[in-house]
Amino acid sequence: MKRRLFISQPFTGYDEAEIAKQRVMLHKVFSAFIGEKPENVELIEQLAPDDPYDVRGNFRSDKEQDLYRFCRSIGLLGKATDVVLYGNWRKSRGCKLEVEILNEFGINYFDQKVLEAFCIKNKMIEELEELWPDEAELFRKMSELKSRPTTMVSACAVTSPNVADGEIVVSHKSTLPKDGKVFVLRYPTSGTLLELNVKETWDDSKFPLIDSYPGLVYVSPQTGSELVMDMDPWGDVLTLIIPDESKIGRASCRERV
Repeated sequence: MKRRLFISQPFTGYDEAEIAKQRVMLHKVFSAFIGEKPENVELIEQLAPDDPYDVRGNFRSDKEQDLYRFCRSIGLLGKATDVVLYGNWRKSRGCKLEVEILNEFGINYFDQKVLEAFCIKNKMIEELEELWPDEAELFRKMSELKSRPTTMVSACAVTSPNVADGEIVVSHKSTLPKDGKVFVLRYPTSGTLLELNVKETWDDSKFPLIDSYPGLVYVSPQTGSELVMDMDPWGDVLTLIIPDESKIGRASCRERV
């Protein structure tokens, strides 16, 4: 049986030409993901269906026309062997309803993160740039980072509202670098980095020290959330990746990679 792909993504407010490009690229990526040639996987047409009834004069309001189009979309969904969720689908009423229907009938679907990880693993840069440009930029940074010497330092991290997003505060008693930038692997998405600016503490009352953790660092609650840190009093251990251009002469706990 030939595979038939339905892509659930928001349409309202998005450029139709851009949507069409994304759908062609997703079709290509999904076909590679399941080990099929694109010609063996039918992409269900959702953008411009041949439907002479879909004209404004047949409906009393935009809401009625939207309902009609949604019901048509569900009919197309019923023909699919595979469904992929893409884009900001959680903000789309139609996409959320499609997912509810799939869940109600116990039909599996693919979240875009599976295809995104597949592209990262297989270094599909063109596809990443078209479909997930933010991840493509982070992947590029990761590749650049791997191409030059770095230092890895382990540190115990805790969160504090006194730290700005995008920064990491280092104790003045720490042997860790006091300026420059560090990169932290975001868990659990392999290959994704957070870039943080290093700042030294200036007020012990804001950033209490723990003698047993000379490598203590502080990050904002938002950064902690992005890093999936455990929000307990003991913090969480992070691996900081420090580019050579940072001043790392005083770092005592380090390992060349």
